[in-house]
Amino acid sequence: MATEKKFFYVARQNQVRDSKMFGKWYPEAYVLQTLSTRALAKHIQKHGSPYTLDVIMGVLIAFAEVTVEECMASNAVKIDGLGTFRPEIESIKGGAETKDLCDQSKVAGIHLRFTPEGSNISGEDITSRSMLKKARLERVGWVEGAQKTKNYQVHTFMDEQQPQP
Repeated sequence: MATEKKFFYVARQNQVRDSKMFGKWYPEAYVLQTLSTRALAKHIQKHGSPYTLDVIMGVLIAFAEVTVEECMASNAVKIDGLGTFRPEIESIKGGAETKDLCDQSKVAGIHLRFTPEGSNISGEDITSRSMLKKARLERVGWVEGAQKTKNYQVHTFMDEQQPQP
């Protein structure tokens, strides 16, 4: 079982003026960092893996390439204990009037989606409700109308010092 870690969040205020929930506050995950493939490989290696960093990196890179390749071939890729990656079509607004007119011109995009599994390989429950029971939540700040940045960080007004990974 994984060691207990803090799960950080910020309080974000709804700034959508025509929303029934305007002005209400909601918890939002605060992402400390995004691990690169190399950082993830190093972390895997620290968990007692008998494989060298270059082997782990090679597997992770191949996994990413093959998952995209398989999804582009209309296949889903299931990783036991984690979940399933699958392709999904985003349709243009309005759709087609008939099935004969429902063609590629009605496709706005193709996305790679992920659906998590209910338990990991060791049988530990990883559903959202179970994870909530196990999490040690800690509020680290609040956001009033700030936007998320590309790396999923948020611009916040911190209650205290910025949390460290």
